[in-house]
Amino acid sequence: MKRVHTQRIDREPKDAQGGPQGPKQGKVCHCESKVASHGVLVARFEIPYPTTKRGMTAWNKRFGVNAYYSGKHYQARKRDADELHQIALTCMRRAKIRKQFVSYPVDVRFFWDDRLDVDNHAVMGKAFVDAMKGYILPDDNRRWLKRVSHEFWDEGKIGVEIWRYE
Repeated sequence: MKRVHTQRIDREPKDAQGGPQGPKQGKVCHCESKVASHGVLVARFEIPYPTTKRGMTAWNKRFGVNAYYSGKHYQARKRDADELHQIALTCMRRAKIRKQFVSYPVDVRFFWDDRLDVDNHAVMGKAFVDAMKGYILPDDNRRWLKRVSHEFWDEGKIGVEIWRYE
């Protein structure tokens, strides 16, 4: 069965010798493909980590779940959420993801490369999903968001993939 869907296309630019120059941001396009059993990739974007070791330590301490368990004040939590929303929105725009709602449920997959335990990413994941709400997700309720997963990878940045839920 074929369906029309939105898919993120990544291409690597070539340098003068024809070798890969590094990753290039692709664009979101409408295309036709076979639907795999695991769904169809709708969009993909990446969020950079702080570049220094000290910055990374501060990031993990500020946004990890443990900071919230320790009794972080409401205003600090609100400021954190606002900053994470802005970071995610900026990265979605850089990845040329159009501001257009999906018309089907999705599965969001996060890929992390930091020193936090996998279950310590809940706060950041929630903030990034909230940023997608109103941009590509009509809402983050069970009708539109069927699954969220957190995994590790070795890319030095946060990866976010939005898949059509099948």
